[in-house]
Amino acid sequence: MPCLNLCVPSSAVVPVILKALIYDEKRGACSVGSNVRDAACYVCWAFARAYEPSALKPFVNQISSALLIAAVFDRSVNCRRAASGTFPHGIDILTTADYFAVGIRTNCFLTISVYVASFAEYTKPMIDHLVDKKINHWDGAIRELATKSLHNLTPLAPEYMAHTVIPKLLPLTVGMDLHTRHGSILACAEITHALYRLAAAQDSLQRDSCTGESMPVFFLYLDLFSEFWSPGFGISQKRWIIWSRDEQFINDLPSVILNKYENSRSDAAVSALAALCDEFYKREDGTAIVEVQEDLVRRYVSELENLEEMTRCGYALGLGALPHFMLHGRLVQVSQREGEGAARVHKMVTRLCCCGFNEVYLLLQVLEGLRKAASISAKDARFAEARRDALIAIARVCESAGVSPEGPADSVVCAGNVPLIYGTLLEGVRDYTVDSRGDVGAWVRQAALTSLMKVTLLLVQSCPELITPDISSQMFCCLAQQSAEKIDCFRAHAGHVFLTLLHFERPAVPHIPYREELLKIFPSTDIETLNWNAPSQAFPRITQLLSLPTYQYPTLLGLTVSVGGLTESTVRHSGQSLFSYLETIKQDRRALSEFSSTLLRIFRDHQRNDRVSIPLLKMLDQMLANGCFEVFTAEDKYVTSTLIVFHVDQFVPIWLVPSNWESLRLNGRTSSCSHSFSVDLLGLCKEEIKKSKDIQKLRSSIFVFCGLVQFQGDVRKKVLFQLLLLLCHPFPVIRTTTASQLYETLLMYDDVIDPGVIEEVMMILSDTNWEAELPEVREQRNQLCELLGVQKPVLVTQVRANRSSRETFASTVHWRRHVGQP
Repeated sequence: MPCLNLCVPSSAVVPVILKALIYDEKRGACSVGSNVRDAACYVCWAFARAYEPSALKPFVNQISSALLIAAVFDRSVNCRRAASGTFPHGIDILTTADYFAVGIRTNCFLTISVYVASFAEYTKPMIDHLVDKKINHWDGAIRELATKSLHNLTPLAPEYMAHTVIPKLLPLTVGMDLHTRHGSILACAEITHALYRLAAAQDSLQRDSCTGESMPVFFLYLDLFSEFWSPGFGISQKRWIIWSRDEQFINDLPSVILNKYENSRSDAAVSALAALCDEFYKREDGTAIVEVQEDLVRRYVSELENLEEMTRCGYALGLGALPHFMLHGRLVQVSQREGEGAARVHKMVTRLCCCGFNEVYLLLQVLEGLRKAASISAKDARFAEARRDALIAIARVCESAGVSPEGPADSVVCAGNVPLIYGTLLEGVRDYTVDSRGDVGAWVRQAALTSLMKVTLLLVQSCPELITPDISSQMFCCLAQQSAEKIDCFRAHAGHVFLTLLHFERPAVPHIPYREELLKIFPSTDIETLNWNAPSQAFPRITQLLSLPTYQYPTLLGLTVSVGGLTESTVRHSGQSLFSYLETIKQDRRALSEFSSTLLRIFRDHQRNDRVSIPLLKMLDQMLANGCFEVFTAEDKYVTSTLIVFHVDQFVPIWLVPSNWESLRLNGRTSSCSHSFSVDLLGLCKEEIKKSKDIQKLRSSIFVFCGLVQFQGDVRKKVLFQLLLLLCHPFPVIRTTTASQLYETLLMYDDVIDPGVIEEVMMILSDTNWEAELPEVREQRNQLCELLGVQKPVLVTQVRANRSSRETFASTVHWRRHVGQP
């Protein structure tokens, strides 16, 4: 056919095709080379079917190598599949690098490439392609995979790697292009690590692979690398350090690694530090070099107070990576001339000595430094990631140090430092810091829970007697609270830790409160089957803990933020589970009283803490609307409808005296009394909204006030007064919400007002424009006060700078008593 002569395989055409097979150009955030590479694969496919083998024979090796490289190392899955099916490579390669196998990029780089490179004709072309085209690729994931692939390919050509590839890579480690510098550094580390492992496997640590001129150049570039380190790039844990004996470089490298800490490189940096310590800071007898040990620990602990958060993170994890021998020993006196960092450590040592420690150990100094880094302070509240990493480091330090009940305290976790460890971890579980990024405290809580689990399992398997009843109780109460909270992923993590510790049997965790009851609620099958991420599965189980006195407070605290939250599924299922539990104790006055007391205690403990108080108000509104406290309202009705007229000198049988007789006036007059729950709740709500300008909080309190109208007696008058006070609130939206809710409440409870004035009251509430000016609104409100029999609030003008008049209570003792204020 004449058209076949237009593109005959020749020395002019084939180089263009080979160039097209690796063409990759980035424009913006994406690459435009994939279409070109795919078309080049099609051209190769057409060559194989349009021309005789003799025409392709001079170029078959070049084309087959290029197609194999594209099939294994191309970034695009479509191009890899096109290359794998284009040119016949032989049955062995075809079955390994088939259409489905090349679909997974990681499998191609790390597994298939090793098999293909085992054929001698493809080994060096594949290595050269990775060095020339992939370690400087614009995609960071491709660069990392390429260096790992070089590590795997090193055993196939160790001499070529040592004498050709490494000298070629070394100058690139300090180049101007950041992508090339990053890939070259990683490639040097990966190849050198592979060479070391190859020599170690042969039981002869050979250094001649990197001798001669390349050796000093190698360390020269590593030294320059420490100066030109870019924060965006890291170094992985590799054993190139075994060749270095430059003392200054060795001493400075840990600081270089940790000062430029970044989350994406944290594990690599920390593992590199551990390998460095094990190689250079360890004596032949297994102990640490004392001078280096003390200097390193002192510097690391002092850097935990650095003003840079990432520096704190790096040094915290660095302390966690220290081997056991680096934590063993007593701390000598710190000289004041060693600088500000030494002065901070000296101050810490002095504080520890004042706490009763006769000698300060390195391990104790490390734990105290991490405790301080994990604690929340006013100036460090934003350093959530540093607190998270400090908590992670505490667990790693405990695992490195080991456990012994009697010590010595200079080297192991023992009775002397267990309270410090658990106190720090439990404090981290209560971190609810919020900033512009959201609930960053959740990172700290998750790390604290993980560390709690690791430390507890470590102690249980070694010395369970170190876990006291108080520690166990606090830990499981915290787990119960976190397992009932609103964020699905963190609730799931807490539930996993809870069930892991509960069902651990080698041996069992000691002193778990109500362990038998917990095992009935959470059988062992729940470890695999219970989906804590699903509110429909988690909350019906966790609410059963409300019946156990020890867990009632923390569980109800966790449920509060879930029932009063924003996520529809969480609110619905948590609310249904809570109300189902309340339905079971609805007629049990004692159980309901204990529950209400716990509820009020939560309110008092978290007064003006919006994270809890606003969801709590929303939950209380739902409870009052669902009639969860009907027992208390029925009691109020009974007391109110009974005339209690007796004198002190009269004999009254004890069973005829009401349970709240202290609140009655024993002076021969009739008294209507209210249950203490409603009175206490009203007082807490009033205190919560005092001087508040939070619309959400004010609206939620209005709903609670309207729900409290169902309680009779003095509390009803006080609630109505509070609602009428809100009818003249400076915010129009609060006035309209109050009027609307009060209207609905009066329709629901027909015994609140006299039937003769109900129509007029309803008309005022519905027809008044509550968004009008305050003087006009105040007239309508005062009219409602007369109709409802509530005393009018008195307008008091307070003469203060930059403050307007406000409506408040009259400053008379009688009026204060009337509204229930001291």
